[in-house]
Amino acid sequence: MQTLPHPFFLLTCVSLLVSTAILILGALVLPITPALWTIPGAFVITAAYHVTSVLLSNSGNERTRQTYSTFRFVGAYLLSAIWVGVLTISLTFTISLALGTFEAPKTYPKINPILITMSAFCLVHPFILGAIGVILHKERKQEQYREKWKWKQQINTSNWSVGRDY
Repeated sequence: MQTLPHPFFLLTCVSLLVSTAILILGALVLPITPALWTIPGAFVITAAYHVTSVLLSNSGNERTRQTYSTFRFVGAYLLSAIWVGVLTISLTFTISLALGTFEAPKTYPKINPILITMSAFCLVHPFILGAIGVILHKERKQEQYREKWKWKQQINTSNWSVGRDY
């Protein structure tokens, strides 16, 4: 049974923690703008990806691991792109609020430390997911290389032999 590589498991845990922190911070400032509803969507997709990836990594079936290994690293790259979109939305509203071009409810300050912290977490998260994608891509390449040079036993099913007459 193949276990998870150590950096992959560590980065998966960090990614889940960072995305949870972003979700909580986004929920605190949600009344400022409805555009921050992209955060729960990105969180659900990220959590589903990590759970699926961990379950498939520990699968005992070799074919399942080979089939979904491409899904794992491509999914990490796509998630990284999704979180770049969340970062863009977060930075847009943080800067608009600070410059005064966006009207916020009176209870929120113009320079909101929660929005700034959330934007900082959103800045880090695509790099974590990109690192997961690179690690998984390298693992996939190594697996393909090992498979290429693996000795393949050929089973001969013919019934003929030299020197015998039946």
